[in-house]
Amino acid sequence: MIELAKGERVGPFEIVRKLPRGEGGMAVLYEARLRDKYRTPGAPTRVALKIARADRFDFLKDEANLLRRFDHPGVVRVYPLPGREKEVYVARQTFTTGPSYYLAMEYIGGGSLADYLQRKRHERLSVRQAVQIALQVASALEHIHARGVINLDVKPSNILFRRSWSRRLLGLTPQAVLCDFGIARDMQ
Repeated sequence: MIELAKGERVGPFEIVRKLPRGEGGMAVLYEARLRDKYRTPGAPTRVALKIARADRFDFLKDEANLLRRFDHPGVVRVYPLPGREKEVYVARQTFTTGPSYYLAMEYIGGGSLADYLQRKRHERLSVRQAVQIALQVASALEHIHARGVINLDVKPSNILFRRSWSRRLLGLTPQAVLCDFGIARDMQ
């Protein structure tokens, strides 16, 4: 298990915190910021770092290769690692627990559908919100299916929102985003 503290460096990134519910069977997720010396115009300053467990490199490499093929607001983005001559999406680093691999993805800070449903245990989504979320997820699935990929892990905890569910949104549903393509299948 990889445990990193705030301020530790992973490649061009600095750890901000471990993400809530960011620990799975294959990887650990951290919020990280791009260190100043690696900043370039258009580069994201905040990312979600996915760090594979030592024996899970192949799944991380496969996930990065799949995510690179998608360009849809309903699918999490993967970023090339800054400071490299070629476009590289997965890199190796040695941690105190040994060597492992990591990739940088879009940081999506609005929480998950599972979080929302847990907080509102005694309330239901409105029909309008449920339909909007279902349409957004269906659109993302249509996009990935058209590229020959099947996501085998669609569930509320893997549906994130770009913005939080704030009352200031006047009832608008935030953009739903599919994440976690670790066990997705490439059918091409």
